[in-house]
Amino acid sequence: MTWRLRILRIFVFLSGVAILSNLFMLQLTKKGERWRRLGRSQFIVKVKTPAERGEIFDRNGRPLALNLPAIVLYQIKDRIKDRKGILRRLGIRRRRKLGRRKALLLADGVPFNLEDELRKIEGLYVRRSWGRDYPISEAVLSLLGFTGRDGHGLEGIEYSFEDPLSGKPGSELLLRTNDRSYLSMLKETPALRGADLYLTIDSDLEEMAYEALKRRVIETEARSGFVIIMNPQNGEILALANYPSYPYPDALRVPHDRWKNRAITDPYEPGSTFKIVLYSVAYEEGIITPEDSVDTEDGFVVVQRHRIRDVHKMGKTTYREALVHSSNVAAAKLALEVGPRRLYEMARRLGFGCKTGINLYGESTGRLRPLSRWKPINTANFGMGQGILVNGIQMALAYSAIANGGYLLTPKLVKRVDFGNKIYIPPQRIVVRKALSDTVTKLLTDILTEVVDSGTGIAAKIEGIKVAGKTGTAQKVDPQTHRYSRDKVTTSFIGYFPADNPRYLINVVIDEPQKGRFGGSVAAPLFREIALKILAREYIELAGLRN
Repeated sequence: MTWRLRILRIFVFLSGVAILSNLFMLQLTKKGERWRRLGRSQFIVKVKTPAERGEIFDRNGRPLALNLPAIVLYQIKDRIKDRKGILRRLGIRRRRKLGRRKALLLADGVPFNLEDELRKIEGLYVRRSWGRDYPISEAVLSLLGFTGRDGHGLEGIEYSFEDPLSGKPGSELLLRTNDRSYLSMLKETPALRGADLYLTIDSDLEEMAYEALKRRVIETEARSGFVIIMNPQNGEILALANYPSYPYPDALRVPHDRWKNRAITDPYEPGSTFKIVLYSVAYEEGIITPEDSVDTEDGFVVVQRHRIRDVHKMGKTTYREALVHSSNVAAAKLALEVGPRRLYEMARRLGFGCKTGINLYGESTGRLRPLSRWKPINTANFGMGQGILVNGIQMALAYSAIANGGYLLTPKLVKRVDFGNKIYIPPQRIVVRKALSDTVTKLLTDILTEVVDSGTGIAAKIEGIKVAGKTGTAQKVDPQTHRYSRDKVTTSFIGYFPADNPRYLINVVIDEPQKGRFGGSVAAPLFREIALKILAREYIELAGLRN
């Protein structure tokens, strides 16, 4: 009997050693990691918590995009004990079964002041979150964009600057029982708030430009339009308005085409505003002087069986007058004399055919026809702004180069980024290259001032202020016939003031107006209206400082 008892004791001892060694391996060695992970998943769940998104402000600290505290509700049990009917009053429908899901989203964006009541409901998991509010959304929607239900940016600045705005998410470790009800929080890793963006945008100018643009598009029964206001000395964008636009969240219920940022996404043929490229290279290379004469003949010229016309016959005139009164015949003849290579190279020097560096998703590069495909008619058309596609920012920067003494700049949209513990301030201005000589920019400014004083841009004239600018009218290509349409045009006016020391540049583009056909009658009056409001604001601010 003794030997049997000894054998039993040895067996029990060895079994215990085996069990303990297995427990040791399962608990402390890599061999048991898989089982430990499965065990933890039965009782501990890790929930990702979003970071509070950085807010967006204008250059003066006025809010453009703010956070609103909100709540996200998850159902975590098959039955919810909502004795007071709180969910019913909120219009939140409970689900009968969870199925295989550990938690089921019931609602997001629930008012934050209901948190205490909702946490008393058994079967709910309540998580804090944030909604987004855009105080002047209609005026600035196409530029700012918006966020989706998950809090991530979907369009505009919200999308393009997602990384600094979104911050770093945190996490919660929750203990749960075998019936999947959450008991308590074991550990919390706080989320890191996103950085605040301070834009170069002036919200007062933004709202003013938008309302003026909206009225003008409606008055002319146009398809759409945009306005860019820029500081030509440093490339800061002060306003960028598009119409049509919609207040958030109404924009989510209309097609994307109705609220996109046309100033950067939609390339267009610029028409006569592009003639500065032709005259820039002609003056830089010494091919002509402003007082040289040109024969515009009987108001038209034929190039490769294509007839290029002027709106008004000018006969023999000077190149200065040809630009002041926007002669297409003179531009076509001069373009053929300058030649395709020099035209192409000047267009690239002024920033056409490539992205501007504005750092907004969806920017179009426009289109420059490869030199190998240029024919004489392409050269003639190029000189007067046909056969090339540009975006609105490219045009604004090219004219800024004339206004600031010849420097092509990178557009500036962000004034500073506040990370909380540090602040990043971008350079005051970024020069891409010296594109034009001082002599040529002064000459062009002098001629562009005449355009407004007595030429096609007279509707933009402001008494007591020298304005330099140029009108543009471009026929649109009919997608059916692939020929230029007689009825559909893009009208524009771009100018800067005061001409001798420019502080503001305004680019106005109105697409497919039904009332009015030319840039001088459709877009130039809107330029003048916006410029007058800017000057009135400056006068009021100056008077306030004096008092």
